[in-house]
Amino acid sequence: MKVAKHYLYIFSALLWTVPSFMLYRKGLAHIVHEQYAWFKIAIGIASGVLFFVLSFRKISAQYIQRIQNMAGNKQAFYRFMPLRTYIIMLFMISLGFSIRYFGVVPITYYSVFLLSMGTPLLISAIRFAIVGVARRKM
Repeated sequence: MKVAKHYLYIFSALLWTVPSFMLYRKGLAHIVHEQYAWFKIAIGIASGVLFFVLSFRKISAQYIQRIQNMAGNKQAFYRFMPLRTYIIMLFMISLGFSIRYFGVVPITYYSVFLLSMGTPLLISAIRFAIVGVARRKM
């Protein structure tokens, strides 16, 4: 199914928003009942913002540039990311399930880590949505 290029930005935003909300939901579910919950939440979000600045800002910019450089106005909806990225996503999801299932990391640290991973995903999703809306008006 081919869609206009500006929809690729919106699809990207949705694809990155869903896991970010899942990570936030799972992370917050364990943290809110703990001592110093607000501190742990702040640490998770702050480290996530740092992770965005150091890594995800460049990654999301590459995907935005990838969509912009695509020839033609209509593209397959899944083409905004290369196959390698989909494989990395599957690996990361599997790793997250494995860490939780086997209890490799204590739940407190794991929950802060989930917030740290959800934050750059959410910021990137917002970035994709802003570009998608701006491109739609062009």
